[in-house]
Amino acid sequence: MSSRARERRSPARSDALDAALKTLDVRDAPGPPPTRRRPSVPALERAFASPGRTSSASSPASSSSPASSAVPSASSRSTPHAPAMSPAAALRTRREHLSAYEQGEIGEYPQIWYCGDGVGGGGKKPGGRAKKPSDAPGADLAPGAALAHNHGFDDERGDYGVTLRDHLAYRYEILEIVGKGSFGKVLRCFDHKTGSHAAVKVIRNKKRFHHQALVEVKILERLRHARREASAPGGASSSSSHGDGGGCVEMREYFYFRNHLCIAFELLSSNLYEFCKTNGFRGLSLGLCRRFAGQLLRSLRFLRAQRIIHCDLKPENVLLERPNKSAIKLVDFGSSCFEDERAYTYIQSRFYRAPEVILGTPYDQGIDMWSLGCVLAELYAGRPLFPGENEAEQLARIMEVIGAPPPSALADATRAETFFRRGTGEPKPATTHTRDGKRRIPGSRDLAEVLRCTDRAFVSFIEKCLRWNARDRLTPERALKHEWIAPQPPSDARI
Repeated sequence: MSSRARERRSPARSDALDAALKTLDVRDAPGPPPTRRRPSVPALERAFASPGRTSSASSPASSSSPASSAVPSASSRSTPHAPAMSPAAALRTRREHLSAYEQGEIGEYPQIWYCGDGVGGGGKKPGGRAKKPSDAPGADLAPGAALAHNHGFDDERGDYGVTLRDHLAYRYEILEIVGKGSFGKVLRCFDHKTGSHAAVKVIRNKKRFHHQALVEVKILERLRHARREASAPGGASSSSSHGDGGGCVEMREYFYFRNHLCIAFELLSSNLYEFCKTNGFRGLSLGLCRRFAGQLLRSLRFLRAQRIIHCDLKPENVLLERPNKSAIKLVDFGSSCFEDERAYTYIQSRFYRAPEVILGTPYDQGIDMWSLGCVLAELYAGRPLFPGENEAEQLARIMEVIGAPPPSALADATRAETFFRRGTGEPKPATTHTRDGKRRIPGSRDLAEVLRCTDRAFVSFIEKCLRWNARDRLTPERALKHEWIAPQPPSDARI
């Protein structure tokens, strides 16, 4: 997840994609090459050279941390790195590493940094034999899936068939698959152009996911622009949470490869769910929770200034910048939206889903503050605060702690009658009874009791995040002044 070196525009652009990008206002986004027939072997064209738990929401964003790779070849490499080759030079010196398709495709890229030399034996090519099963094309796919689409590179879902040690765009060497989701895959790669590692998100080759990824790129570009403005002389650097870009993951670039939109990011460490798992889910100290809270609040303040709603704040989407350090970054903007461009109603992972999303009420940036309260409670207690098995039970667990919703919370709710009786607002039995017949009574449990915490300031902070009406919740600005938050210790202190 990334710096922001802008790559040259691809000369192959479709009119339809140009129109889509203008609509989305994504400037200078390179378009995918049009679908081509498989080129003949001698054809010479152009080339450019060369990371949790299952979310209950269909989020294209489940983040994963890069575990140590089983493919160590590039892991120890750093600058200096070999200079780029021309496509002609690559064909002369690397032809044995290129399939017939690649020998035609390579001419589409002006610089060649890496050709997938590490695979060897033709094992990375469609129909080729791999040296070992884990390196075979599509070895990461579900049983029974076949690479029968997009010239043999995709399965029927539009997922790219990943081969370890192969290349992306003749520049990135694929080292490991670190995440999968409905959106596609996240790969840990070595960037042979910069001599550094990166996390590359490869979007499924389907229209719906491609369009949402364009929205993600638009948001990431907005954040990049805001960071640049804040860091410029005389810029409002105070709007940046860490002084390094608002505490949000940085995109390096985006590009198309074999009809897949790819987004390259800076590579971070493990996510907070994995960190808590390593800790045996015993819960974190209040001091460490406070450090994480302060950084997340500054990240949300940065997003709020850009009128962006994250829409999927959860422990899996908060990554440590480095192992054993408490500096964190917010990742995964695959479900995010601008406040005036809300296009989705089914958002947020269930345990962290705000009541207005469940009830079908118009939402705003307040849903991120609800999620933050749930996340901090989980980090402290070592378990989710509201672990509902479905939306009805989710509401029951919420009401059990914060009471039944006031009439104002149901006034504009399109799904109110799914969970509450018309007129009275009384919860329906299906909303208050679990599958095993247990009844959850609204307001019957105290928040401090559920958290098992005697720190009054912490309980107060969580309670102010978990209000039925978003306008009654803390905003990031007010939360940063709450007695539990200020003053803050350094974010880069050891864990």
